[in-house]
Amino acid sequence: MGIVFFFLMSFFVFLAPANAQAPCATSQRLVKTDFFDFGAAGDANIGITTISNQFGWTGSGTNLVSANTSNTAFFENEVIQTMTQAVSNANLKGNGATVAIRIAVSDFTPRTSSNGALFSIAYGGTVYCTITNPATPDTDPENATVVYGNGAVGPGGVTSNTVTVTASSTVTYNDITIILPSSIPNSGNLVLTFNSIGGNDDFRVQSVSFLGCPIIYSGTVYSDGNGLNNGSIDGTGTNLSGTLLVGLFDAGGNQVASVPVASDGTYSLAYSGSGNYTLRLIGLPATYTNTGEKTGTEPSPGDGTPNGITSVVAIIDASTNTDKTGNNFGINSQPQSASLTNNVTGAPIVGVPVDLSSVPLAGSDPEDQATTGSWATRTLIITSLPTNGFTLTYNGTPITTPNTTIANYDPTLLSITPTAGTPVGTTTTSFGYSTVDGAGNQDLSPATYTVNFATGLPVVFGDIKAVLNNNDLIVDWTTVSENNNDHFEIEVSENGADFLP
Repeated sequence: MGIVFFFLMSFFVFLAPANAQAPCATSQRLVKTDFFDFGAAGDANIGITTISNQFGWTGSGTNLVSANTSNTAFFENEVIQTMTQAVSNANLKGNGATVAIRIAVSDFTPRTSSNGALFSIAYGGTVYCTITNPATPDTDPENATVVYGNGAVGPGGVTSNTVTVTASSTVTYNDITIILPSSIPNSGNLVLTFNSIGGNDDFRVQSVSFLGCPIIYSGTVYSDGNGLNNGSIDGTGTNLSGTLLVGLFDAGGNQVASVPVASDGTYSLAYSGSGNYTLRLIGLPATYTNTGEKTGTEPSPGDGTPNGITSVVAIIDASTNTDKTGNNFGINSQPQSASLTNNVTGAPIVGVPVDLSSVPLAGSDPEDQATTGSWATRTLIITSLPTNGFTLTYNGTPITTPNTTIANYDPTLLSITPTAGTPVGTTTTSFGYSTVDGAGNQDLSPATYTVNFATGLPVVFGDIKAVLNNNDLIVDWTTVSENNNDHFEIEVSENGADFLP
């Protein structure tokens, strides 16, 4: 008697009845499938060692497997024979599992006595299905009886059905689906048992599949324009034109699974392992930053450490596990600051401010402002002080240290002033600045703001004194340096508005 093994994929479609667990909502996990295919036909025996080496099964009973000229491996003996396969992570969510077996039942040797044969499928020490060849004289074809028990059912909730039995010259394969109850253990042995009951019937197994529900990890990657400023990870879902993945990492930091993020920012990742895991965003460009991440069980805004890694998701045992939804990530692009030039008519004059509102500080940001424009009402940072002895002043206060933040920037309040330290002949000055977006991300590549004057600074004055002596105004001054200077003109005023030479 024998088990036929061809490398042929079988698909099993079924509807679960009300009294059994439903199939997995999104996909089924292939815990174990073996297609028994031993190559060319021949008369050589194929022992348990061969099957064990190829598929990890163990067996008992004599002459367990052999091959005949039809390239068929089969059970054919008058002793009880078993094939055993260890299965783990079978019932992570407490939904049970499904065993799908493709099997042919045949009368290899014509039978005239009232003998039959029994084939059973067990998991975790419990028999859930038996196939009994009829204990009647041969007819062709005839039916074998399939009985489901101990809480298992067949497709549609049936507790029994029949499969076709054929003579040895014809092989008819039957797809048998066994829907196991929700109470099965998470790990156990899948055992196939043949009992000849004194007959010479064949049970030819082509493939065996054990399918269970994985844990589904899902969530959304958001383009989060305001970061955590509103206490939430939200915005528009994105995968940055297909560059992003979400990976599942075990407690040792090893990536055990990954899945691409869909164009709407969603992802769904199936994995059957137990343990402590984190979800991580993979492929974030250098011009983007993480604004936050949270698991489905955490309150907003999540773990409080924006780094693209969620808090630990624990998968412990079948009785407590469910799909892990709402594992969300927030990302935000860095703003881009604009390098600008402000051309000023005339020369710089020591102590006289130059208003910079005609060319306001500007930038762009995909979430806040798609095109380059004034950064008014937003935040920016002065990253470097003006060159050539100029002083930058905002709202009347000199900026004296780099990396000074200006919140709610008003272009009319920013000015630049040459000082006594500005060299004679100076025609330009510049300073650095970075824009900051609504999520609090700073442009990490500061821009340069340059002020060019039409002519250079001609004179740098030293001390200047003016006194009245018997109604005579005496003005005394010194110059530190002069460049292309011919003379000085002095004007006076009694009211500070009208001046006379």
